[in-house]
Amino acid sequence: MQLNYNNFFRWYTGSPVDDTINIPRIGKQDGCRHYRPCIQPGEVTGLCINTVLPFLDNDLSANLHLRIVGGPDLGAVLTKAQAGSGYRLLATFALPFMTAGVYRFEVYNTATSTQKCISNDFRVVADGNSTCYVRFRNSRSIDNYDYESYPDFYNAFRLNLSLGAYTGESAVDSLQNVATGQRRLLNGSKDKSIPIYTYYFDDGAHDAVMSMIEHDYIEINGRAYLKNGSYNPNARQQSGVSIGEFTVYEQAYSSINKFGQVPEKRKAAKLISVGNEIRVYSANNVQVGTYTGIVYDTSVPYGGSAVVQGSGSAQVTYVNMNGGLTTDIRNKPVTIQQSELYGVDWVVV
Repeated sequence: MQLNYNNFFRWYTGSPVDDTINIPRIGKQDGCRHYRPCIQPGEVTGLCINTVLPFLDNDLSANLHLRIVGGPDLGAVLTKAQAGSGYRLLATFALPFMTAGVYRFEVYNTATSTQKCISNDFRVVADGNSTCYVRFRNSRSIDNYDYESYPDFYNAFRLNLSLGAYTGESAVDSLQNVATGQRRLLNGSKDKSIPIYTYYFDDGAHDAVMSMIEHDYIEINGRAYLKNGSYNPNARQQSGVSIGEFTVYEQAYSSINKFGQVPEKRKAAKLISVGNEIRVYSANNVQVGTYTGIVYDTSVPYGGSAVVQGSGSAQVTYVNMNGGLTTDIRNKPVTIQQSELYGVDWVVV
């Protein structure tokens, strides 16, 4: 009987038989392809049995060992997460050196010499060059993973993933100057959208991918990603496995490819009309610019006001982006409104 779902490591009582969709598969028989998660000896591995197991009197943490069938006993590395009248189990450990091959985990009660549950097959790999090291968790509990009680726990192991051809995405905010017709970029960002392919996963593994990409922290080979869209598994073959695809954003790329803040030096406290020029002064009365064309929107700080002073011939007009309204504002205070924060120009006419 299958105990848990939405997990790359599935656990069973008795015979390890998957609870899968009972629908015939299309395509030719291909019995040589099997889904197996992977673990590399010496690398940190994090596993969670995300189901509630019934509690027995002798199920003390010291008695419950994580063992490899036909391999070493990893000892009392399991942590019991209380859940009502039962518990969940999770563990963070590193495998000792082992011969590469296919194995299973079992949870074993050493006090009663009984097997609590057994996992699906996993593969021990000598090196991880052909697989991806995946770590993920969520800030809140999801899919029977009790992340809120264990904020330091990460699922961590290796999967057969491959990289697709990524594309660039960008988002910009711009406004059109009502006086000149020219556009000005106000804000922008770039993202790298990366398709990732799962290599011959079965139904349970496809479900686990759908769960994984909903987590708000996903790390693949040391880089953080966030999902972009849904997971799309292909039609299953008769062997019960198929390739799937999901798309993610690379977080580090998104962080460095965005516009910064508007420079403070563009903000001014005073405008003075001298001859055919508009001179811009900072709060401490230092001239920071001279304009004979456009004085841009941040010349007047949001929520503040400025008075165009002096008796020069240069005229200053306030341009409202919403309706193109123009008003001569020489020697008059003007306050920038929130709706106009990115759409106000000072224009010399």
